[in-house]
Amino acid sequence: MDHTSEAGPGQPNDRPDEAHARELQHLCELVQLIRAWWEQFGGSIRELDRAMAVRVHDVFIEAAITARAIARQHAITLPDFGDFDWTPSVPAPGRAPGLDM
Repeated sequence: MDHTSEAGPGQPNDRPDEAHARELQHLCELVQLIRAWWEQFGGSIRELDRAMAVRVHDVFIEAAITARAIARQHAITLPDFGDFDWTPSVPAPGRAPGLDM
């Protein structure tokens, strides 16, 4: 009996290969976002601790290369985060979310 299409508790009713493909795409997209974040903020981190920044840089670059290779193998189109808005969304002073001041 084949149970691959039966959903377990809290699981979508998908075949494992479909769920795996979605998870793989999501993971590759997250790595791309982390890589873009590093491009934006890596310089500031380098000013704080150059040796640590070099180690982190190597990990992020290697992860991005691996994610892009996986994306190519599985025909996943990765988003371009080059225009991502990294502006922090900080509430006005005294107007923190959930606080009545």
